[in-house]
Amino acid sequence: MSSIAAPPAPAGERRFLAPDRGRSWDEARVTAIAPESTSGTTLRLAHPEVPELQAGQYYLLRLATPSPPGVVEQAYSVSSSPHPPSTEIEIIVREITGGRISPLLAHHVRVGDLLHVRGPFGFLTWSEEDGGPLLLLGAGSGVAPLMSIVRYAAARGATTPMTVLCSSRDRSTVLFRQPLEKLDRAEPWLSVVHTFTRDSDDSYPRYHRRIDAVMTAEVTAASFGSCGRHLSRGRTTRHGGSGAPCTVRAGGARRPDGQRGPRMTKCPEFASDATAASDASQQRCRTGNGMRSPRWPPIDNQSAHS
Repeated sequence: MSSIAAPPAPAGERRFLAPDRGRSWDEARVTAIAPESTSGTTLRLAHPEVPELQAGQYYLLRLATPSPPGVVEQAYSVSSSPHPPSTEIEIIVREITGGRISPLLAHHVRVGDLLHVRGPFGFLTWSEEDGGPLLLLGAGSGVAPLMSIVRYAAARGATTPMTVLCSSRDRSTVLFRQPLEKLDRAEPWLSVVHTFTRDSDDSYPRYHRRIDAVMTAEVTAASFGSCGRHLSRGRTTRHGGSGAPCTVRAGGARRPDGQRGPRMTKCPEFASDATAASDASQQRCRTGNGMRSPRWPPIDNQSAHS
């Protein structure tokens, strides 16, 4: 199908575009900007064409910066649903003090600006064929790909049982709190559980610590009994059921090869002692390319996109 070339954008709208001599990047226009929390901002980006996107994937963004090195690339997970198909996607930006790209996206990018994007990428995906039930674990901006999965399931009219376990510092930093609450009330197959790491006095969350193996085991048992599949920013596995368990490192986490973005790994199931099994799982995990994965640090909501 032939396409009609769009007219050149005004110079001001191209201020964040670095030279792309190989034309390997797409130009996406910012069509909306909205705050999600005290530290999170949603950007809506319009592509020239409808992307072949799966729920849970991410894009690389490339911005020209006023300070060295002059060009910065960063991965950002899509938080919107790929259904129904659209030229627009939404990403969440969590500002990191001293970061090279997140302050620009959070405070300086304006509606109408053009940004270089490439993608989608990533294996932290879900569709109806994957089945469930599903326990979705996310901390900080790591909730973004999980939000894409939940929104996709709602848009498709799926009935797969899902529980979202979100870790945040406190109530003011919870990403997608209102959208998740709305979906939780509207969809009988969805349950949302929060844990706060910096505010032990707030009665809003069920837990007041970082996500750990004991917590995931408790939430899994309360939500699904003995069967549930986990997709998370950190260690992920399947309880009960059949098929190989899998682990996904996603969101802002850095991969063993030094790059950013998700990587699929295979891990054993949890044993009855959740904490000990978590240690054993980490020791025996293997990444999708056959290389041994290092021991992952605990899930931390500060490990976000910079």
